[in-house]
Amino acid sequence: MRENGNKGGSMGRRVLMVILALLLLAAGAAGYLYFRTLSLAKDPVEIVDNGPAPTLSPETPQLEEIIGTPHDIDVDYEVDVIGSEDVPIYKKDRIDEDVLNIMLVGSDLREGEAGNGRSDSCLLVSYNKRTGSISLVSFMRDVWINIPGVGFNRINAAYSYGGIGLLINTVNENFGLDIQNYVLVDFEGFESIVDELGGVEVNLTKKEAQFINGGSSAKVVVKDGMQKLNGEQALVHSRNRKTGDGDFGRTRRQREVLMAIYSKVRTDLSPLKLPSLLNNVFKHAKTNITPETMLSLGLDVMKSSDLSTGNGRIPFDNTWKYANMDGRSVVSINLAKNRELLHDLIYGE
Repeated sequence: MRENGNKGGSMGRRVLMVILALLLLAAGAAGYLYFRTLSLAKDPVEIVDNGPAPTLSPETPQLEEIIGTPHDIDVDYEVDVIGSEDVPIYKKDRIDEDVLNIMLVGSDLREGEAGNGRSDSCLLVSYNKRTGSISLVSFMRDVWINIPGVGFNRINAAYSYGGIGLLINTVNENFGLDIQNYVLVDFEGFESIVDELGGVEVNLTKKEAQFINGGSSAKVVVKDGMQKLNGEQALVHSRNRKTGDGDFGRTRRQREVLMAIYSKVRTDLSPLKLPSLLNNVFKHAKTNITPETMLSLGLDVMKSSDLSTGNGRIPFDNTWKYANMDGRSVVSINLAKNRELLHDLIYGE
């Protein structure tokens, strides 16, 4: 009996040692993630209390409507850059404590170019803890909007004029939001992130498949339906605005690729691949989100078994028109209606 007791005690000690080892590994991983996350918040854009008094931006001026799709709607018009310093983010009180709004931005600045570049991709990521939902909302680049301190211009010019701070202030002011957090992404990093995941499944049309084949070294099958894209193909697909639907299609494709990445991370990511994937993310992103908030948000999202997702774009359907502004084609929107629909999507029960 004593011998059996010794064996039992020995087994218990071994189990305890394994548990302690696992706890140490978990603590080490958490510590690693915490300190690596700190590197993402290097030189964050300042949030200041003394911004201008909140006011509703004036409605978009009445512009001459253009019938049909303008030939220049995707032209990258140059804009002047005001100063060399980024505009601070003006502090806004949280509208709903259960809803966290984050601005996800990819700049079109090329290597060797000065200034901020334009916001090539601008998406609002909203997590509603109460309803267990995440929404992605794209802001189309050609939306004609009032940029605080600048005047009316295309919304993607806000980033060029004053960086992420001015872009966030522009969205907050016009759409009555409370965005304080941002993630700046090098969209070239999508290639390595997607490849690290082993590719992502995306629903393609024949035209989209042909476009991918024209811009990537590896080819996809020219057909309608789900196909696996590697990193290069996913990036080409995300930047496509040449298959007849302009920026409407491009913003939709970006949301679809992001959701495909999210789905792959939730369902197929091996713990052994996590450090390598995170290193890619850390290399290609900057944010002002605190490590505590980021880790808490990540745990909430990853552990949820019934997280619902939704997406949309500004402008919503039937709230816009193509218009002429001094010889340039822009997207004129019904600001009040878009503000209402956006709030319904983000804060709705």
